[in-house]
Amino acid sequence: KGDPGGDKLFRVGVIQGNIAQDEKWDAALRDLILEKYLKLTELSSFDDPDFVVWPEAAYPGFFNQDHPAGEKDFSSPVGALVRRLKLPLLLGSPHRESEGLYMNSVYYVSDQGEIVKRYDKIHLVPFGEYVPFKPFLSFLEPYAYSLGISDFTEGREYTVFDVYSEEAAAKGRFSVLICFEDAVPELARRFVQHGAECLMVVTNDAWFGQSAEPYQHLQASVFRAVENGVPVVRAANIGISCFISSRGKVEDRVRNEKGYDSYVTGALIRPVYFSSGTTFYQKFGFLFPQACLLGIFIAFL
Repeated sequence: KGDPGGDKLFRVGVIQGNIAQDEKWDAALRDLILEKYLKLTELSSFDDPDFVVWPEAAYPGFFNQDHPAGEKDFSSPVGALVRRLKLPLLLGSPHRESEGLYMNSVYYVSDQGEIVKRYDKIHLVPFGEYVPFKPFLSFLEPYAYSLGISDFTEGREYTVFDVYSEEAAAKGRFSVLICFEDAVPELARRFVQHGAECLMVVTNDAWFGQSAEPYQHLQASVFRAVENGVPVVRAANIGISCFISSRGKVEDRVRNEKGYDSYVTGALIRPVYFSSGTTFYQKFGFLFPQACLLGIFIAFL
């Protein structure tokens, strides 16, 4: 039944596309990848979610470039689907602002095919999404780009999205952490302070292959839920896509018939209780470990 500690109930769907990293940006597979996500989304609509979440960079291209009408999308496959299903969609896609200016972004598309809001990733991965210290390391850029490393520009706004449930007659607010951003405690705290009652984690861990990394990455989301007293919903390309209560319990995850939750394709809809409570960490941040450090220093003296 979800976490009874929350006060606003929403039905959230997560899609796990399971696209291999060497196929993800293959132009010849673009239509097949998009069709896979669209079909999984349509299947999930039979469970009546309030909105559906795609993983990081799930859209195979620049989402904003494929919308020549600007903010409204009445013709593309994504727009046609959400309008037909009356189902809002949160999807990850690179954003092209202009030549040489790109962001790792997440779009919220309304059930009318309108791009309501966009979040640009704030904490980029050094040597993965940009080359740091360019005045000193610019000689590394040609090598980095040849290895597939992008050159994104960081976002600057702590974006909070609004969602509405007609069935529950409730309005909720959530924010998005892209990829390793859920490993940054202060970032999650800032989003909650800005009004987020739930955190969505969208990620693509296909870079790491068959390894323990997706499970290690999951643990970061568990800590962010407990620290801030809000549920966390994860949508991951290869896994682990799951629902975490505000108490840190992994309530359910996308699995196949054999029980595997990594490198499987699927969708899952669960009730999520958005929470607006406060925690010690929200109010005081790192005061407790700082006090511990001070106590150790005094004891040493």
